Order: sequence, then C-alpha cells, then structure tokens
Amino acid sequence: MSHPKLPAAILASLQLNQMLIGEAFEHLAIWMEHNNEHEMSQKLRVCVGDLRFNADTMNQAILEILKSEGEWH
Repeated sequence: MSHPKLPAAILASLQLNQMLIGEAFEHLAIWMEHNNEHEMSQKLRVCVGDLRFNADTMNQAILEILKSEGEWH
C-alpha cells in the first residue's frame, strides 16, 4: 500500500512545477516587452494568470486531502 500522504506530495510537486513554469513565462514576457513584442507578452501574461489561478486551486485541493487524511486516522 502506498504512503497515505503520497497524493498530496504529488500534487504539491506538480503545483511547484506549475509555479516555476509561470515564473519562466513571466521572465519571457518581460524580455518580450523590452523587445517591443507587446502582443505576445500579453498572451504570456494571460497564461501566467491562468497558471497562478490553477496553482491556488491545487493548493486548496492539497489542503483538503491533508485535512481529510487526518480525519481518517
């Protein structure tokens, strides 16, 4: 049987990866702004916003999993 906190740990790792991808997009958007690529920069910033929203949703899911695991034991 797997460790009871494995699902939360996996979600946390995915969330961290998602946040790092968002940071990379943000750096690209800044670079594009400096190189007059305003349209693409805006598109990347929209993606960053979506990634951040999803990261918040994942954070809530992780907290719920950890809370429910505590109730099982």
